[in-house]
Amino acid sequence: MSSLNETYMFRTDTLRYTYVNRSALDNLGYTLEAMQALTPIEINPEATEASFRELANPLLTGEQAELNFKVVHQRKNGSTYSGEVHLQVVGQGEERTFLAFMHDVTTRTQQEHRQTTQYAITRLLLESKTLEEAAPYIMGMITQTLGWNVGVMWRLDEEMQVLRCTEVWDQKADCTPFIECTRQSNFAIGIGLPGRAWESGKVEWITDVAHDDNFPRAPSAINAGFHAAFAFPIGNRDRFYGVMEFFATTLREPDQKLLEMFEGLAGQISQFLGRKQAEQRLLHAKNQAEQVARERAEILATVEAFFICVNGEGAVTTWTPRAETIFSISLVEALGRPFMKLPIPWSWEELHVAMGKAGNMLKTIRVDKIRLAIPNKKDIFLKLTVSPICDDRGVTYIFMGEDISDRLVLEHDLVRAQKLESIGHLAAGIAHEINTPTQFVGDNVHFLSDSFSDLFAVLDRYRALLMSAKAGTCAPDLIKACEAESRRADLDYLVEEIPKAIAQSAEGMNRIATIVRAMKEFAHPGSDEKICVDLNKAIESTVTVARNEWKYIADLTTDLATDLPLVPCLLGQFNQVILNMIVNATHAIADVVKGTSVKGTITITTRRVEGWAEVRITDSGTGIPEDIRRKIFDPFFTTKEVGKGTGQGLAIAHSVIVDKHQGTIAIESEMGRGATFIVRLPLELQVMTDVVEMAA
Repeated sequence: MSSLNETYMFRTDTLRYTYVNRSALDNLGYTLEAMQALTPIEINPEATEASFRELANPLLTGEQAELNFKVVHQRKNGSTYSGEVHLQVVGQGEERTFLAFMHDVTTRTQQEHRQTTQYAITRLLLESKTLEEAAPYIMGMITQTLGWNVGVMWRLDEEMQVLRCTEVWDQKADCTPFIECTRQSNFAIGIGLPGRAWESGKVEWITDVAHDDNFPRAPSAINAGFHAAFAFPIGNRDRFYGVMEFFATTLREPDQKLLEMFEGLAGQISQFLGRKQAEQRLLHAKNQAEQVARERAEILATVEAFFICVNGEGAVTTWTPRAETIFSISLVEALGRPFMKLPIPWSWEELHVAMGKAGNMLKTIRVDKIRLAIPNKKDIFLKLTVSPICDDRGVTYIFMGEDISDRLVLEHDLVRAQKLESIGHLAAGIAHEINTPTQFVGDNVHFLSDSFSDLFAVLDRYRALLMSAKAGTCAPDLIKACEAESRRADLDYLVEEIPKAIAQSAEGMNRIATIVRAMKEFAHPGSDEKICVDLNKAIESTVTVARNEWKYIADLTTDLATDLPLVPCLLGQFNQVILNMIVNATHAIADVVKGTSVKGTITITTRRVEGWAEVRITDSGTGIPEDIRRKIFDPFFTTKEVGKGTGQGLAIAHSVIVDKHQGTIAIESEMGRGATFIVRLPLELQVMTDVVEMAA
């Protein structure tokens, strides 16, 4: 409560003032003589003598010794202010007098009303889709909470370059002529209150429209009893949208705090419009993408976000209908309860970490994916932002989130589709890789078969000679036949070549087994959850299945760290990233070595760097121009000619590494000297959050 600032004494019978202190006289604008001719009823526009006597009767009858109530006083100039009054009766008999002590609570009340209005409008803008949808509620909130009577929305007619009335919010029943005059008016820049706000780009305030030289609607406003008015512009650097205007039946001097609030509100609405305009641009760009992607995106765009507000004491103060639907907890069950005790089946540890960061850093924190495991239902995945708002009551947390389950399915399907496409594309090369060892294994098998026939013939001759020798004879013709068969078979040659053929066949079979095993490991769909894997082994498998892509263009070498630990990873998706980068490196080198017999180089290294596993893929290609490096991870962006690329490879790589693994992708490149892609994955599973913006 503010300090004591007004004291009154007035008779209990006539209610005439007998004493008024200097503070009250200065505030009301009257002299003591003028005040002694008045009654409390005459400076209180909301009271009558009957209502006052009914209020004060318990003091006169002795039922109460004192009385506290709120009051609105009207100054001599017509303006009003709020107060809290302590009233008691002093004296006896005809000497009885009312003694009143009044505290002016205008500042406190205005501050409370401003805070309520700001919070309500912020929430409204978060939940509204268009300004047309939000404007009536914004004007209603300002008129109802801050004590204004009429609100008017003016929109710019860009063709005619005038402001036209599009919406009126009315709390005053007897101002129809003024509203009709307003609806029929339009204002050019600098004309009238709306035109002045348009021209200045800031809040314009009129204490009394009856004495303003640039207010064309003054006659109808005076007839309606209006005095104070203000207006603020809505727009941003790129576009001016319109003006909001308000009127009151009282005189009001410019209030600096209120002016600052309305300037902030104008900025909020302008940001809202700019955000909606950007969303429209993004939607238009999205509509140019492939038909399937566009249809999926339109479906996802219809998903509503939920909004939860938790005050400084940890209690839920806002729980939107979408939150009711997602969490199966009604507004009645959630409102006022401790947020941390609500039966929400998700990882509270992740929420604690995010809230701790948001509160400590006073920045918005993003949780990219959190699982909501509702019993007897399919798991839901949510994306959250946690925004802190700091005031004298502590830190209020605002949670905004959306169900991204369908989006994750779409991303999963996209990665899977590209993987199937890659497997199909690699199939011919893998067949060729397998065909080469298969061919020489087959040739060796034919050689061994022929050799065995020759050896069998020699063996048959020696067996006949052996049987003759056992019979005690050794026919010369049998000896000659053995020698002739041995010469025909060329035993020395067979003894030398057969071991080589067997070794070559074993090597070929091992090569085939290696390719098949690598293909199996590469094509394995993997788990939806991260498991600890050997990145070196995954890279070797991918290099093997992609061999036919690069072997005619480049020499590929690996330098894989032997001390690299197992890394939490989505193996199938990581394999796809490495394949995409090998293919991109090969294409970049092909542009350099085209028409020559020279090969380029691709080098893949792995290292442990503090808490990260680092993979570097370096090529000797053309390099990446600096002006497009920031675009190469954008979906559908490609520098290849039509039919050579979809622009999805690096976009998927970024999604997999950054969004799904909380890792990083960086690029080092010099034109004409190639490029290096640096991929880092965290070595440990941890609660990962992201700072996205400075909180308001």
